[in-house]
Amino acid sequence: MNNKKLKIFIIIVLFLFLIIFIGLIWSTIYGIKLYYFTPDQKEKVEIVGTRIEDSSGGEDGSTKSFIAAFKFPDGSVKEFNVRVFSGAVKAKKIYELVNIKEGDVGILTYKERDKNILEKFIEPDKESWRLNRRKFVSFEKDS
Repeated sequence: MNNKKLKIFIIIVLFLFLIIFIGLIWSTIYGIKLYYFTPDQKEKVEIVGTRIEDSSGGEDGSTKSFIAAFKFPDGSVKEFNVRVFSGAVKAKKIYELVNIKEGDVGILTYKERDKNILEKFIEPDKESWRLNRRKFVSFEKDS
């Protein structure tokens, strides 16, 4: 009896590991598809907002993301994760390193993929989903 329960337990654990492994492979392929097979897009934009998002808590070992909002010619505004900083980097230093600010106008090069099936049903209005669909490539300021 115990031997049978042990076999069932092992099968369930192996099945769960298989599902996790397939999920990791799928997400890796999905990321590669976004970054390598999605063509670059270029638009003349204006930066209408910037912020620093602390994504992992503490002051010294934290990860900070510099996020900029770009206004497109059609009037839409899209946010992009411009750069990620690790460690104890102060906000003032981040703004100096990134060297873009509100009001700057220039050419934005980026990648953006369509919504996937999950995004159509699970929290479609959540900004983190939209940030994950976009990849900042570069921003060239007008002279």
